[in-house]
Amino acid sequence: MRAGLGGAAGLALAACSRSGDPARAAGPAPEPPASAEPLRPAAVPPADPTASALPTPAPTPPAASVPVASATAPRAQPVHRLDEIMPAAPANAVALTIDDGPDDWYTPQVLKLLDRYGVQATFCVIGIYAAAFPELVSRIANAGHTICHHSMTHQQPFNRLSAGRLAEEIERPMPILEKATGIRPLLFRPPGGAWSPQIAEAVAASELTPIDWSIDPKDWTKPGSPTIITRMLAATAGDIVLCHDGGGDRSQTVRALGTVIPTLLQRGLTFVPLSVR
Repeated sequence: MRAGLGGAAGLALAACSRSGDPARAAGPAPEPPASAEPLRPAAVPPADPTASALPTPAPTPPAASVPVASATAPRAQPVHRLDEIMPAAPANAVALTIDDGPDDWYTPQVLKLLDRYGVQATFCVIGIYAAAFPELVSRIANAGHTICHHSMTHQQPFNRLSAGRLAEEIERPMPILEKATGIRPLLFRPPGGAWSPQIAEAVAASELTPIDWSIDPKDWTKPGSPTIITRMLAATAGDIVLCHDGGGDRSQTVRALGTVIPTLLQRGLTFVPLSVR
């Protein structure tokens, strides 16, 4: 059952597809684009009227006993393909990455699909939603999927944020994700895939590996499930595939995944969650 999100969680999310030129890192941050979708579109089944709105999530203090997973040396450039981060991955492997959740309506549907086909993926989660639905983050991790850090509030353009705001967007979610999963996150993907030298430095300082993608179906534009399917089926061995389970109405994406996953499996591809271990 869906509960409404208040405060910072009510921020409109722009999609994770490429936006802006990473080289334009200087200057004040412009207003969010008018096309940004609200978190809960009208097409989505309404929230339970008896459920109270969640308050703005506050940073969670780190748990003293949380283990820290070992990682390779931080990268200055983002990873676009599997062999750049997982050279020992099977030759026929692809990585499915799912951004902008957790969403209490669409994420469980995606998890059910992945479980049906025995597929593991990488979920790039936003801090405010991880704080609102920690049990869903735990469920993702416990199912064997990788949790990737996707900023605190999904501000865009991410490469135009001040140094202080950038640090907050990267640092605040760390203890939230640690508490939900028991593991320190090792991967980071910025909103919109927006990179800059400042972002690379901040990510490296937090010992995170920067993640990008090689296949973008632009499912956030809601072009229709057939179009999403065609674009995702362009994936071949070694690709990192992007799609979304949050940030708006993702019913087209869920329907598309129901075709894409078994089709790629029938082609002899295997899915692996991203890892730097």
